[in-house]
Amino acid sequence: MMNYYYELDRDVKMFGRVTCRYLAQFDVHPGKSGLFNAVWHDEAIKNSTRVWLENANGVTLIKGPVTDTSWGRVDEQELVWLKLICKDIESL
Repeated sequence: MMNYYYELDRDVKMFGRVTCRYLAQFDVHPGKSGLFNAVWHDEAIKNSTRVWLENANGVTLIKGPVTDTSWGRVDEQELVWLKLICKDIESL
């Protein structure tokens, strides 16, 4: 089981209508996701400024600004805030 959290660029609208800047994709099973989830995930990664992966090993920042010196490390307070405000893609 893996959860992804996406911080989208300010001008990006996923599905052409989503205005939420923080989205999440929960309970992703590698190799068993449907085509929709795989295509959506690729688009979300491409259009995100930062992406976090949560799995059995903890949470890791897997995409961030090139100039970010905290690559891979996660601010726990920011992560809690992110989990509270993000929208699940299943609810869109």
